[in-house]
Amino acid sequence: MKKNGIVQMILALVMVTVSGCENDNCCEECNNNEQKVELSVLPTLSMTRSIISGTDASVLGSIAVYASGNGYVGDSKAVYSYANSTWSNNGASKILLSNEPAVITAHYPSSATATSGAIDVSTLSSGSVNVSTGDASTIYGDAGETDYMWAAVTNVAGAAVNTTNRNPSVNLTMNHALSRVSFRVYKDASYSGTGNLTKVELQNVGAATTLNKGTNPTLNIANGTITMNAASAASYTRNVTGYSVGTAAASAKAVSMIVFPAEDIAANSIKVIMTVDGVEYTTMVPAPESGSWLAGINYLYTAKLSGTDLVISSNNILLTDWNSITVSGELALQ
Repeated sequence: MKKNGIVQMILALVMVTVSGCENDNCCEECNNNEQKVELSVLPTLSMTRSIISGTDASVLGSIAVYASGNGYVGDSKAVYSYANSTWSNNGASKILLSNEPAVITAHYPSSATATSGAIDVSTLSSGSVNVSTGDASTIYGDAGETDYMWAAVTNVAGAAVNTTNRNPSVNLTMNHALSRVSFRVYKDASYSGTGNLTKVELQNVGAATTLNKGTNPTLNIANGTITMNAASAASYTRNVTGYSVGTAAASAKAVSMIVFPAEDIAANSIKVIMTVDGVEYTTMVPAPESGSWLAGINYLYTAKLSGTDLVISSNNILLTDWNSITVSGELALQ
């Protein structure tokens, strides 16, 4: 009988030990012994397919995510896609976290490849914009534009700083890396023409390189810094279809183009040329109060057709799921 009692006691201790492995202490011990846990992500939009708008990150479709650090060979890359109301990695490459801290970075589009923590970026010089559908709230850009984005990363665990197998989930705030410039046109009663806008061109004045496309520019996907390298003058042309100029600025549609951010914009260094009813109208484009076109901001310029002249009657920076600032002043196209 004593022997059976001892056996029962031993079995009870084994049961306690096994069940104890379900608690955090045992799990932590396993994790410290290199138990691998797959990274999970929850992307959100802070404010590009074509220009990305809204704050629902599901419109991105997929993003590329990287893990780097001690114990992670090179930059471990995986593509996370949105389906069935969740983000998951269903590909062959997965990010498996150990007890070693991992630095997590991410970018859009997922098709780009990061080298030394940066991806190549570019803008579309010439394109077409069809505004025949939608309304003034729609962003009208060329479908071939790429709205490059980078991620600010925080741990879902809150106080946790490091991403490890103990804290395998991260929040990714996807930020726009480039700027956007938009132009909308309306007319007053003195304009007798049809009001058919067919082209918008954005150019440097003279030898200026304020509009700069750089030389093999790259985007740091950890902090959003763009390295332009040697300056190279840029210009942007958008052929427009379906734009019938109306009589109200609020309902005028905007033709947009994604450009590289521009700092310290000098007076009379950038011009816009609009072709309305076969006539070209040109004016200088002013900088906002900050003096720069900043990443993640849509700069909306409003032009008014009056008589035979096209006048930029107001300039504002509109929040279209980006940031918002207002710029004052009037310009005349001649």
